Amino acid sequence: MQVELDERVPRGGSSLMTVFGLPGAAVGFLFWVVVDRIEGSQTLPPLLVALALGISLAGGTYLLTVLKGQTVRAVVAAIGVGILTAALFYMASHYQGWAMSEGVLPFLANVLIVVVLLPFLRASAKGNSFFDYRPLFADAWSIPAIVGVAQAFVLVGAALAALVAALFAFIGLDFVRDLMGEPWFFMTYAGLLQGVAVGVVRQRESAVLAVRSIMMALLRVASPVFAACLTIFLAAVMIRGFGSLLDGLSPVATLTCAAAVAIVMINAIVADEGRPQTPLFAATSRLFGVLLIFVMALAVYGLAMRIGAEGFTPNRIVALLAVTVIGLYAPIYAAAALSESWVILRQGNIAMSGVLLVVAVFIQTPLFQPHSWSVASQLAIMEEAPGEVSPSDLIYLRDDLGDEGKAAFEELKAGQGELSDMARHIGERPGYRLPTLEDAGDIGSIIAGPHDMEIPETLLEAIRAKVLIGEEAIVTMPAAGEAIIFKYPKERGYMTFLLFRQTEGQWQELDQQGIYFRSDEERDAFLEEARAGRVGFETKSFRVPVVGDKVLTSAADRLKPYEVTEDPAN
Repeated sequence: MQVELDERVPRGGSSLMTVFGLPGAAVGFLFWVVVDRIEGSQTLPPLLVALALGISLAGGTYLLTVLKGQTVRAVVAAIGVGILTAALFYMASHYQGWAMSEGVLPFLANVLIVVVLLPFLRASAKGNSFFDYRPLFADAWSIPAIVGVAQAFVLVGAALAALVAALFAFIGLDFVRDLMGEPWFFMTYAGLLQGVAVGVVRQRESAVLAVRSIMMALLRVASPVFAACLTIFLAAVMIRGFGSLLDGLSPVATLTCAAAVAIVMINAIVADEGRPQTPLFAATSRLFGVLLIFVMALAVYGLAMRIGAEGFTPNRIVALLAVTVIGLYAPIYAAAALSESWVILRQGNIAMSGVLLVVAVFIQTPLFQPHSWSVASQLAIMEEAPGEVSPSDLIYLRDDLGDEGKAAFEELKAGQGELSDMARHIGERPGYRLPTLEDAGDIGSIIAGPHDMEIPETLLEAIRAKVLIGEEAIVTMPAAGEAIIFKYPKERGYMTFLLFRQTEGQWQELDQQGIYFRSDEERDAFLEEARAGRVGFETKSFRVPVVGDKVLTSAADRLKPYEVTEDPAN
């Protein structure tokens, strides 16, 4: 593979520090300034978090795009990227895309924006056209190689700093260790390391090309095997049926990831040459073209059936976006592979870069409303079959679908009908807070069930770490070395049970789950059984806790590691 080295990367020791190292240190220091303000705040300020994100992404953009004689241009481009991502992230903090994921989704969206923009920014700096595919393709694969190799250098630099600090400490000079313990110095030093690391790697592009070639070679070698496995999977699905595709989002996510891997492998097969180089790889690429259509058709079918049966949720809406994007890749790659017209692939990749940018921006705007869409969908399903609605469905509406879900729940409570009656019987969500130093020991009562049972002191210590202010706990020991604790606030309608097991003298928590009740009366009856000690285990598919006649079957999935296989009678 013939790839020309880019001689426009600043070279030499002085450039390494002035063009890469010092700007990296400056970015690290600015990042510390913002993070220090965040840590001094009582809440998480979205503006400061957005600034921290913008600074870090701007720094990475500069280090990966700066060329000889174009420092000012690289700085301007980096500042533009930083302002764009920080503004989008801050805007997202006011809308539902942030609320549904606590900022994780907008963060990933902005990282995606930078990943997509970097090859085009590097092309612009080199004077290449945005439609000149070969350098865009080369940069898209070189950037991960640069970042990966640079991180190895950063780890070496961090290890050397720790070693020097330890050596100096042996002779009574603790200033290096003390400096490394200062957040401002550590982040500045980390930025310096990042800058120097990227500079060293970019100055030695033969190493980048070697890593990139290894990455592509490994993917090419694995591609026939993966294509064969994917073919076997599809054949098995056709024989066994599609029922497993309805079991949550996991099958849809797995199918979408498989399609994404196939897309990456086709790109590795085509590589810089623009076409497969051997008959085996050509056949593999054609097979992938067919498989992509079937895999994404199954993913769409599984997601559609899930949404049709249980409605929209925020996670399903995000999954729908992912399936849609990968689904758009599938016909492009299938057409290119089956016709062996690889220009379709090249043009499709450039076009899909624009689609990715549009999606990444969309989910950070007020147009993206996962909570509102989910509330409308869930209410429609509930109103269609109110007799099949459980309290947990209404609690999900209230507690997991943001302000929109809370408003819909309150409207139900104020209304008339079966759903409204059920909503009015659901207790308020308890407002937990962790104990402070002033509150030490100020916890709710811990009682034994039955009352005359002696609770081991080691178990009491483990329980005290779990019981918060204003809670009460009932401790039961249905079997030797096992304990079930029921804790609850004064509010009605909600409870948590914790399962403990004693191992080598220490009590370890195995499981913790919430229990919901339709009414106060149901909960009071449950507590009466627990206080009397009428708690035990029954062996069904799994050993699950039993309180009176109520089997806590929701524990089964989490207790799979503790499945009972022997005959309980023995």
